[in-house]
Amino acid sequence: MGVKMTNEPASTSGFPSWSFVIPPDVLNKHFTLALYGQDPATDLWYYWDFAKSHYKQFPSAANGQYTALLNILTPSTPPATGNTTVAVTLPSGQQLQSGVVAMFIGPCSGIPVTNGVPASPTLSTNPGEMFSIFELTYAVPATGGGSILDIDISNIDQVSFTYTVASTGAVPFPMATIGSAVAQASLFSQFAAAFPAGSPFNECLILGQDAAGTQKCIVAPQDVIQSVTIPDAFSYLAPAGTPGTSDPFANNSYFYLVTETSPNGESLPNSQAVFGGFLQTTQGTASATQIDLGWQIGGSPCSYTPANPLATGINIYRASGPGVPPPTPPAVPAQISDYGLITSQSISDWNNQPGPFYVDSALTAGAKTPPSSAYGFSALSTWFDAPLRDFFGYYLLNPFQFYQSNQTGSSNGTLWLGKVQWVWPKAGQPITNATFTDANGKAHPVNATWQWGDGTQAYLALQLVGNAYDPTNYTNANLAQTSGLTAGEYQGAVVNIYFPYFLGNTGLASVNLPATLTDMAVSNFALSNAPPWLANASNDPSQMVFGCSGVFATPNDPDAVVQAFPLLAANALTNIENVIVSALNRGIATGYGLALAPQQYTCLYAFNGLPTLTAQADAVPVGTYTYYLSGLLPNGAETALTWGVTAAVTAASAVQLLWDPLPSGLYQQVNIYRQTAAGQPVLVGTVANSSGSLATSFTDTNQPVTQPTNGAPYLFYPSWNDQAAAGFVPSNLYSAFMHQNATADPTNGISINGLTYGYPFDDQGGFSTNINYGTAFPTTVTFTISSLT
Repeated sequence: MGVKMTNEPASTSGFPSWSFVIPPDVLNKHFTLALYGQDPATDLWYYWDFAKSHYKQFPSAANGQYTALLNILTPSTPPATGNTTVAVTLPSGQQLQSGVVAMFIGPCSGIPVTNGVPASPTLSTNPGEMFSIFELTYAVPATGGGSILDIDISNIDQVSFTYTVASTGAVPFPMATIGSAVAQASLFSQFAAAFPAGSPFNECLILGQDAAGTQKCIVAPQDVIQSVTIPDAFSYLAPAGTPGTSDPFANNSYFYLVTETSPNGESLPNSQAVFGGFLQTTQGTASATQIDLGWQIGGSPCSYTPANPLATGINIYRASGPGVPPPTPPAVPAQISDYGLITSQSISDWNNQPGPFYVDSALTAGAKTPPSSAYGFSALSTWFDAPLRDFFGYYLLNPFQFYQSNQTGSSNGTLWLGKVQWVWPKAGQPITNATFTDANGKAHPVNATWQWGDGTQAYLALQLVGNAYDPTNYTNANLAQTSGLTAGEYQGAVVNIYFPYFLGNTGLASVNLPATLTDMAVSNFALSNAPPWLANASNDPSQMVFGCSGVFATPNDPDAVVQAFPLLAANALTNIENVIVSALNRGIATGYGLALAPQQYTCLYAFNGLPTLTAQADAVPVGTYTYYLSGLLPNGAETALTWGVTAAVTAASAVQLLWDPLPSGLYQQVNIYRQTAAGQPVLVGTVANSSGSLATSFTDTNQPVTQPTNGAPYLFYPSWNDQAAAGFVPSNLYSAFMHQNATADPTNGISINGLTYGYPFDDQGGFSTNINYGTAFPTTVTFTISSLT
């Protein structure tokens, strides 16, 4: 849900001047800048030539790591002792969409380009390199008007080093200064202290090391899971041994697959089984009694270097074919079920054995077959298993309701109602037998049919139907025969959010939902193939949560696309998915004993300026305080807290707080909380919100207030740094770490005002570092790279 800000500044012309401030320890390692994007008028791709101060088009034949656009700052002689500033003045006449500014410390192999189209650097395109990016948009939006400027700073995939962005002039609050000034060494050490060896999130550090073990970055969880790769196939396969008159091992031919194992699971096998070699002479007699298996360099066996840094062991699988004489080997067994386990070894034992190679002379293989998914190899790939099953299990038994504000630029919102259901999609059949309520309180059938499926595949899906809503009480779900309702933007629409467990992304045949479900047909059910239209369907369930992908990003859902509602799939459905997956990442979808309904996941109030302090004896004493808001819904339920604003009180003062108004139908009261450093927020006041007097301010004079008894305040990432705590639930602890508020707690904090992009949809509720200047441009923007040490 979004609320239009009031008092928007007037449009300005002229692109602001940019400067990059580079400390000496960074410059002494080399610092590289690259700026590029797409011209929205021509769709051509350009990069900024720093030397000549103009844009150049990418050659259409450019492929691989492109270096012509790199602006490389080399160490000075003697080495610099002060900061170096690079000024950049971009032309106001050239618009840019999908823009990227990439910054590198140390070696840089270039920017990945395919047929003249650049992409952002990633861990796979730029391995072992330290880089950071931010996204840039300078273009006229689809709705028209003047050009807008938008800068999006992200730690979504990884963080190699930190920097701050300070803007002067017209800057939306609280974005004047954002980012992090924590030195790289401190960032890495704090993360290692928070997630020591054995913690699933320690994998974010392991994957961020180069081949020499030097820490280059902290990798986001979804990228840790994505990085799990298949091992190399055996390259050393040598039939050996002198057979007797008859050797049964040589009666067959053998083919091999290899997987890597971790303490938590197993990788996929190498993609193509390899032939072990001929065991018979051209006359058909036995020529060997064993096959020596391993990897080689220059024809000699060598130690094994795992493909995955998390790997600790090796599994070898074998399939058999008919024994044949050379030169033509038999066909490779194609079915994964043809392969059986013949040995499991630790990598240490493998490398310490003679050769090192494994001697296969077994006449039979085991019953265990290679996995069809790497689900479980990384401990992070199962991290959200319990919350996902709790969430879908809870809404299988309980109603789900959520008021969504307008999605197409007008005024009416939608009240979405539904539950988790069994569905069997079959093209042409009705999606649901549910009804919707119109503005007159009358029920009507939903007119929507499945666009795919043959009725044989069963899924659990959160199925929601759009309805009219009560403008005096957005939480009122008893709409039948009610007068005074407002027509819903999407009344009559139906959407589905799928349980993210499928045969392909888990390799599981069935899944258990919470034991509280008494219907065993539901609490243990067989999995189906993923919907054929689902993007990123191979992502593990937890990867879909961490990365906000798969079932939580379905703008192409054909059942929503075909319905006659503008932007139903592109906006309404994906924004509901945004709300749900954000709540899962933040731990409040299932935290606090599932006490929070979807309308409570985020609070839409937001401070519109810094606190104002007025000296007053016996008011708020000297100290540093951070204030938060929550909203009380008309049904009495309280939301989670907003992002905070911090006030440094140097003498006893009254502290005034201001925020923008919101409808009384959405919230009946505003709650104000205050926190000292890393302490817990405490309630310091409430303000009624009525249609005749919308709440917009509160002054804290340190008056005693009765504390809530409903479990509030509700914090994101509950007990994230104490997994032994009673209130702990699995959440995105990478994001929780990055959101530690350095303004409120300079000793332990990471990000200014606690704002960052810890996961892709972190803008939900305004917690991200997206600076949307709109059409009122700042005067200057300064990017200050943090010191490494």
